[in-house]
Amino acid sequence: MATYKNGHKKQSNEKFFSYVLIGFAITFFVILISMIIFNAFDKTLTYGSFDTVDDYLSIQTQEEDQYLVYWYTETCTACIAIKTEVLEFADSNEAGVKVYFMDASKATGTNYITQMTGTPSVIVVVDGIIVDLALGNESIPELFDAINDGTYTNIN
Repeated sequence: MATYKNGHKKQSNEKFFSYVLIGFAITFFVILISMIIFNAFDKTLTYGSFDTVDDYLSIQTQEEDQYLVYWYTETCTACIAIKTEVLEFADSNEAGVKVYFMDASKATGTNYITQMTGTPSVIVVVDGIIVDLALGNESIPELFDAINDGTYTNIN
């Protein structure tokens, strides 16, 4: 290694680039760990956060004894108006009732639908039988309130 006139050793470019690479690696890992920690605590709910039913004929064949199926579309203004309430109910409700989501614009077997006139709708299924239907952005929150209050008689 060469030396300067005053006796100091000349630093090579290789050492400088190794420090730069180490700095970039540390920065990358700090950013990566920060993103992982942020995502672990981020509880943003979306329709995709829950199980779905993709075929109308399979609405009555889910594993649970009692559950709800929320029928919606992403572009429905009434669905958008109650989206947060529906997602929060599905995430944690007092009765522990499972909520499945069914996107009406992607579902198959909709030609069998005779009772529902549009979105949003909630289908109540108990023991494989549709026992109730809530239509619209006013009756659905009322159904959720009744389930949470324990006053809804179709769900145990």
